[in-house]
Amino acid sequence: MKEKRQQEILAALEQYHFLNTRQCAALFNRSEATLRRDFILLQQAGLVKRLHGGIRALTDDHSSPLAPVNLRGSWNQDQKRLLAETAVKYIGQGESIMIHGGTTTARLAPYLDRSHRIITNSPSLCSALTLRFPSDGPEVILAGGQYDFRSGLIRGTKCCTFMNEYQCDLAIASPFGCDSAGILEADDEFAELLRVILRNSRRKILLMDSSKFHRHGIRRVMSWDKIDLLITTFDRDNHDILREIRRHGTEVVIVPSPNGKKRFSSQTLKKTTF
Repeated sequence: MKEKRQQEILAALEQYHFLNTRQCAALFNRSEATLRRDFILLQQAGLVKRLHGGIRALTDDHSSPLAPVNLRGSWNQDQKRLLAETAVKYIGQGESIMIHGGTTTARLAPYLDRSHRIITNSPSLCSALTLRFPSDGPEVILAGGQYDFRSGLIRGTKCCTFMNEYQCDLAIASPFGCDSAGILEADDEFAELLRVILRNSRRKILLMDSSKFHRHGIRRVMSWDKIDLLITTFDRDNHDILREIRRHGTEVVIVPSPNGKKRFSSQTLKKTTF
């Protein structure tokens, strides 16, 4: 519950850029003392800046807003599992797959089989496949480059160059965020790597839980007309943008949210007096 609340605080902060304990207490029905502790933890994780009485979004610098991988991995776990379970229906036998690393795409490990050829920048996906196939698994190629401790992924110029040498049947990725025009990433390096992975794959599938529609990355990666399939979880607040995405020709598959209604929505936030 604590991790879920912290994620919701970050989502609210993306809209309002500054929040104080009184505002968050009204949103999340928690004491101001509890919210102060959340603020401290978020600051220690490098996700917010603390000011007197509240927290501010990291909008005035160019550092990546990505949360540490051990924190992100605990968010929306049921949604990520459902997205991965649905994605496997669109993966053909024996296909070559470029998998852009992340806590959502790592959930694909239980559903990949020995016939697949996998190229990825995700050490955690490789570890999960090792546990599933102790001696004889699919062919897996791990990209070389710089290891990023915050994201738990391989990144950088060398990684982009490495990925650019391959052409695959399918790309599967979970971008930082999106809008009605296309998909967005958190920083320049991740945007370029994702662009290479998608460009070098014949079919492009995105897995995005409902929270990613409220994130605004700084770099545009690709327009929706070049994306074949979006798999997402149900959230009534996302209906308008999903209609726009369909107009671009992208197939949209919506799976039921395992948690029912969200604790708060953008409409809830708009009704709260700040």
